[in-house]
Amino acid sequence: RAAGVTVIEDAVAYALPAPLGRLLVARHVARLKPRAVVAYMGRAAAVAPRGAIGWFGGYYDLKRYRRCRRLVAITPDMQADLARRGADPSLIHLIPTFARLEEGEAVDRAALATPEDTKVILCLARLHPKKGLDTLLDALAAVPGAVLWLAGEGELRGALEAQARRLGIMDRVRFLGWREDKGALLRAADVLVVPSRYEPFGTVVIEGWQAGVPVVAARAAGPAATIRDGETGLLVPVDDAPALAAALRRVLEDRMLALSLALAAKEEEA
Repeated sequence: RAAGVTVIEDAVAYALPAPLGRLLVARHVARLKPRAVVAYMGRAAAVAPRGAIGWFGGYYDLKRYRRCRRLVAITPDMQADLARRGADPSLIHLIPTFARLEEGEAVDRAALATPEDTKVILCLARLHPKKGLDTLLDALAAVPGAVLWLAGEGELRGALEAQARRLGIMDRVRFLGWREDKGALLRAADVLVVPSRYEPFGTVVIEGWQAGVPVVAARAAGPAATIRDGETGLLVPVDDAPALAAALRRVLEDRMLALSLALAAKEEEA
């Protein structure tokens, strides 16, 4: 709105059956007469007018995009996957996503009850089963002395807090809730961890690269296609807490490894 863009919020269009949702969206399109309509992800594509540009942020069902005249993938792997699943390759375009971090200083560790000399593991994630946070807490139990900053909100907060208490690590986990200062958190962290079970891309990986923080990630589709294991980050099997713990210990204990991963990733991100 501040940039002069017309913003219309219409949640009803998504709540209705697709044919009725398309009617509502069609009314907005007829009134605004845009040069192009972009549908971001499957739910939007299902109610978009015929001829829209369908944007894939993940490996979604092509059926919802039948009305789209062009398809946009955010990674080469998604682009290839669309073609394998029957989309016309001439209609698929690659537009990579990018990191956008706010400027500023690192967050004050003391403000998050974390001593300066403590190793900090940062995880930026919704508290959702797909994010593998239960595996991360199991791994943290095998990384003595490190503190986990868990920035995000979601349905699993109570369950994760209970798990941390059971594991005896509640004093080493900071549940930070929803944060708007990702850049400040990244600049204060020693390692960024992405333990997701399902992650079609994981913009957080390149946000870590931009901030110069070494990344340890589970080998979900996005991180596996983005990170060169041992060069621009460390990859571990999905849902493997011992392997995740070992990788985190390697980065936290080997300063030269952490620095080389961060430098190579910074060049890749640039």
